[in-house]
Order: sequence, then C-alpha cells, then structure tokens
Amino acid sequence: FFSVFWLLSNVEGKFVDSTVKLTEKVKLECIYPKKAVIMQTSWMKLNVTHKENIAVLHPIYGVHIEDKYNGRIYFENASREDKSLSFTKSTLEDVGLYFCSIVTYPDGIWEKVIEIIQTDAFEVSAKQTHPVFAKPGRNVALTCPHKTGDSVQQVMWERIKADQVDTIVLWPLLYSSKVFLQGELKNSLGFAVTIVTVFDYNGSLGPHR
Repeated sequence: FFSVFWLLSNVEGKFVDSTVKLTEKVKLECIYPKKAVIMQTSWMKLNVTHKENIAVLHPIYGVHIEDKYNGRIYFENASREDKSLSFTKSTLEDVGLYFCSIVTYPDGIWEKVIEIIQTDAFEVSAKQTHPVFAKPGRNVALTCPHKTGDSVQQVMWERIKADQVDTIVLWPLLYSSKVFLQGELKNSLGFAVTIVTVFDYNGSLGPHR
C-alpha cells in the first residue's frame, strides 16, 4: 500500500533528491531514468566551499577512484544506467552532500544530489493515514488534500524507505519520468486535492508522503 503525507524540505539552500541514513554500509543510488548514451559519470562531495572529486566512470577508460576513497567505495553494478556508489565501511566523516553527475547524449547533463545524515537526525515519524492499494502494472493516483483557499507555495512528494527518503515530485518542478502532477481539484468535502499519477507501478514503491 501507499501512505500520503505532506512535507517541505530544503538543506542549506540546495535541493536534495535523496536523504540517506548513515549506516555501516551506505549505498548512494544513482540510476539514470531515461534511455540515452552515457558518456561519463562523476561522483563528488561538497567540502565546505567546493566539490571534491570521488570517482569517475567512463565506458571506455573504466573507473577512476581518488586515493582518499580508494578501498572505501565500490560500484556494485555499474550497468549502462546504474551508477550507484557503495561504501565498504562508512564513518562520521562521510556525512554530507554528494553529487552524481551523468553526461549523456543527446540529453546533456543530469545530476542527482544525495545527503548522508547521522542516524539520530534521520526520522520518518509521520503516520500512515491514507493507504492506497494498487496492482502491479497499473497506474496509481496519489492524492494530497488541503483546506480550500490556503496559499500553497510548494508541493513535495517523497518515497519512504527504511534508510532512505527519495523526492519524486517537487511542484512546480517535476523530477521523475514515472510520475505526473495533475494539479488541484476540489472534492465534495471542500478540500483541494493535489493528484499525482504514478505510471507503470511495479509493486515496490512503498510508502509515500
């Protein structure tokens, strides 16, 4: 089932696509959502005022890992689309913002921002109040009601996992190729409803808020 919640999120003025809890073996997911030729993938970490290089993946020249991270990170399945980075043993020094930048043809540059946070700061306390049942292979409509007349500045939809929260939609901007924000409708109870349709639901989406 799905659960629907409301949340606004912004870290240090930088939009974060995913928030990951610090565990002994952290995996930072970075999967290109479209079909295109991937020319190169770069992983970087924000170090106070600049981005420091972590690793570069090239289809011809292979994988280059900076000395600082050599032996600490690896790429489990560097397929054509999956460029996820995994840590062999994470420490507090690994907390921070990470950038996965993929250069593609003909789409150009695609970037994902991931933040690793300490365990005590990672909370998913919202209750599951609006379960939605769906069948694999069907489209799914998720609704988010609010009081009619309220000024809505931003709508964010997130997918909740045990150790990770992923942003799938940020209105007025749309980030996922699998979802469509249909806008607001007024229901019989006098509430405005924000509707999101998830296309080709595969049965593994889990709770959303």
